[in-house]
This record gives sequence, structure tokens and C-alpha cells, in this order.
Amino acid sequence: LLREREAVEYRSALARQIVELQELIRAVDNLVTLCAPPEARRARHGERFDLAAEIGLRLRGEEERARRANVALVRLLPPSLSLRGDRESLMLALRNLVANALDWSPAGGRVEVRIGSDERGVHIQVDDQGPGVPEAERTRIFLPFERGPARPDGRVGYGLGLALVRTVVELHQGTVRVTTSPLGGASFRLEIPHPPGEALRE
Repeated sequence: LLREREAVEYRSALARQIVELQELIRAVDNLVTLCAPPEARRARHGERFDLAAEIGLRLRGEEERARRANVALVRLLPPSLSLRGDRESLMLALRNLVANALDWSPAGGRVEVRIGSDERGVHIQVDDQGPGVPEAERTRIFLPFERGPARPDGRVGYGLGLALVRTVVELHQGTVRVTTSPLGGASFRLEIPHPPGEALRE
């Protein structure tokens, strides 16, 4: 604003600010969820919802970001998948994983979001073509405020996203792990068990 600029410069600056604001919003959401008393989180734990439908609705912001970054965000989903749990925290955890995958994906890369279920429970997997996570860091990255190296764009995260993912998964008595993806980058897999007796009824 201190000097005349071309419209394309303004658009570029605003696009960068939108990304920063989205990251700040996600950081605040993560903090609120992490700091909520356990009884408040458990109160929302019994809701049943369609995970596939929610993903279709909730990843639109990430899809737009992927488009701007020239990264293919591919959803490999069944027509529907019923899940009982805390809808808001689970979707925040998934968006954190997708945002993380986009952060580390090169232009022209691919990010895959895949969900499914078996007799044990529901699994959610996010794969990317980034640099991956070294084995020595695969436990540490889930600690609160653990900040890794700078991303390709030079930004450093807040160290909250993956800590929130672990907190949400543990709330649901599940597990989260990171391995090497068949795409060449990182593969994050969340496994959420069925409540006792529910898999048999279904």
C-alpha cells in the first residue's frame, strides 16, 4: 500500500495472506480442542455420522489450496461409511493431515485420502509424495509444540497439528502411525476401533 503496484502483485499478496489466515484458524481450532476438558470431548463422543459424506463437505478449502499449489488431492472413498465418535475433532484431525501433506507436496504432486473399514474398525489414511518422515522422528512429531524443519515455502508450523491428531485418536481408543507411502512420501494411518459389540451388530 506504500506504492503503486500491479493488480497481479496484489492478488499474489492476498493469496499468501489467505494461506496464513487459514493456518492461524486451524492453529486456534487445534488449541481449543487440545485444551478442552476431557469430559467436554467425551460428551460429543457418541455421535454417529457418515464419514465419507463429511469428507466430501469438509475438504473443500483444502481442495482449493491444492488447486492453487498444482497438487492433485484425490479422495478414494466408499459411497458411505458409518462411524461413531466426535465428528468435529475427527474432521479437524483429518484436515490437519491433509494440510500437512499439502505443505510438503511438490508442485505436480499427489495427495490421496483413503478410508475403509473391517471387522476391527475404521481406518483413515493420507498419503503424499513429499520427502517423508525419517524413522527417528516418527514418534517425536506427535508431541505438542514439536516443530520440524522449515517447509518448502520457508514457513515453520506451530507444532500443534499432529499433536491434535494423536489426542483425537487416543480419545477414540485408536492408534495413529506414520510410515513410508507407496507414493514415495509419508503415509499417515488412523485406526478407530468399533465400540464394543457394535461391529457384530453392523
